[in-house]
Amino acid sequence: MKTKQFLQIVFMHMSVLLTLASCGGKSDSPVHIHPLYRTLSEGNVPSDPASLRAARALFEVSGYGELSDSSAIRYASMESIRYHLGRMDSVFPTLGPEEKSLGHVFGEFRRIFPDRPLPGVYAVVSPFRQSVFTVDTIMFVGLNHYLGADYQAYDYFPDYMRSRKVRERLPVDVAEVLVRTSWPYADEGGTVLSRIAYEGLVAVAVARLTGADSALTLGYDPQQMKWLSDNERRMWDTMVSRRMIFTHDPATARSLTAISPATTLITPEAPGGAGRYIGMRLAEAYLKAESGTTLNYMFARRIYADPDFLNRASYMP
Repeated sequence: MKTKQFLQIVFMHMSVLLTLASCGGKSDSPVHIHPLYRTLSEGNVPSDPASLRAARALFEVSGYGELSDSSAIRYASMESIRYHLGRMDSVFPTLGPEEKSLGHVFGEFRRIFPDRPLPGVYAVVSPFRQSVFTVDTIMFVGLNHYLGADYQAYDYFPDYMRSRKVRERLPVDVAEVLVRTSWPYADEGGTVLSRIAYEGLVAVAVARLTGADSALTLGYDPQQMKWLSDNERRMWDTMVSRRMIFTHDPATARSLTAISPATTLITPEAPGGAGRYIGMRLAEAYLKAESGTTLNYMFARRIYADPDFLNRASYMP
């Protein structure tokens, strides 16, 4: 082969590889977060069709009545709405960082779950305890839930809840809602093991979508994570010896996985929702043991409900 032809082939292959690398890279486009709260807080009805649809859905689900010029003005005058606006503008002078973070989350979501739809995202003042919630193909992000643990409006929240109300959690919460709404738990009446395995899969998926570490993903501080790591074997032995994982009792599943001050069912020393940590470790062990298995496959086939899940995971805390 002549030198010129050889170099042409080399350059052609390099071009293909660079193209593939570019397509598979992490330079995802930012996700536009529609600042719906700004329009509504001014007493205006959105003019563009997408935002109008979102505003109508928000009013309907929130009990504000049918959206109209008069109901929008009433909404804008509500103290529960106006109270947070100054702090929201201070904490979120721009939504650029969040739009960039959600661009990465949505891009990873498309790669991991290619057949699942993605919603439009609208920033609002959430009237609910949930910071992120969905209505059909619309995702609402309540910025009033991310104004800092020191925000005086959060004083009535216990410490374990107030510590989660920080800006850094927004992409994590969005990712978790994406996963849960795309793949809701589908083993009603199943064992506690099934539930904690599902919770663990959700946590693994959220970590992959966001790049967050286990502490941020699960909502723990460094001391809590150290306790969980140091006592993983002890917690698992307690759950097994007391046959918690084999029961079908939904109250036991809630006690092990709910966000709370402590998982007293295991020990008062265990941080709240410790079962989610065990579930994440179980899911990681399964994915390592079954190296060819994807998260998409595990959710679609409800692998968490497989009676042989524990054996196949070869979990050894």
